[in-house]
Amino acid sequence: SVDSAFERIENRDFLEKSINRFNEAEKEFIKMRYFDRKTQKEIAERLNVSQMYISRLERKVLEKFRNMLKLK
Repeated sequence: SVDSAFERIENRDFLEKSINRFNEAEKEFIKMRYFDRKTQKEIAERLNVSQMYISRLERKVLEKFRNMLKLK
């Protein structure tokens, strides 16, 4: 359980440091999708865009995170 707590702290630290590399739209998406647990459809409706746009945005955000993890 100590390892699990350490991993959560490490993940939170990574997120806090990396979030500044995203633009405002990406930050808003991350907040709604991963913190507020909204679906792609809910996010699309809220932002008045297509679900396909949100799907592409999610792929872009995840790719940025992957690249940041590789550099870590």
